[in-house]
Amino acid sequence: MALPVLPTRFARQRPDSFPSFSGEASAGRAPDEHRLRLRLFGKAAAHTLEITPHRRGGDFLGVHVVSIDSAHALGIGGGYAWERKLVIQLTPEEMPAIIATLMGLTPSVRFGHHGTGRDKFVEVRRQESGVVIITGEKSLSYSVPVPTTTLYYVLDLFCRAMAMRMEVEQPGRSAADVLMLVRSAHGV
Repeated sequence: MALPVLPTRFARQRPDSFPSFSGEASAGRAPDEHRLRLRLFGKAAAHTLEITPHRRGGDFLGVHVVSIDSAHALGIGGGYAWERKLVIQLTPEEMPAIIATLMGLTPSVRFGHHGTGRDKFVEVRRQESGVVIITGEKSLSYSVPVPTTTLYYVLDLFCRAMAMRMEVEQPGRSAADVLMLVRSAHGV
């Protein structure tokens, strides 16, 4: 069953143009440290996708992951309830599977058991004209469709996260390397 396609806006902004929603630096970074983010806006909800170091630190090949902040719309022209946002940080193990769905290698992927209560989830599902990214907690869900025209930027953000290294002395990998590894892991 295909979900209805809803219009989605997205914003690419310079790292220094983002206010800190909680009044403090996220993921232990200094407020002026370079941040790569992408905001996706739907009619009912919005997501902020941001590259962050994984909370486990460098113990998993020193990779970065994508964190997703989700907020419900406040009403027509009213913005989004970022002060009541849902925050999910993907794991290094989940990143390649989401990239595979973004690439169209798999139709969907869903990961649950996030958060201290193990009741948060993230789902990425292909649909007729792109994907839909759904996050949630218990009975709340935040669904934002991503049209094909915007999908490129989401895929690029995920590949950049997987290609980044925490330690400068470690050799990096390219986005092309990430795509090749994901294709190989999925038998393509």
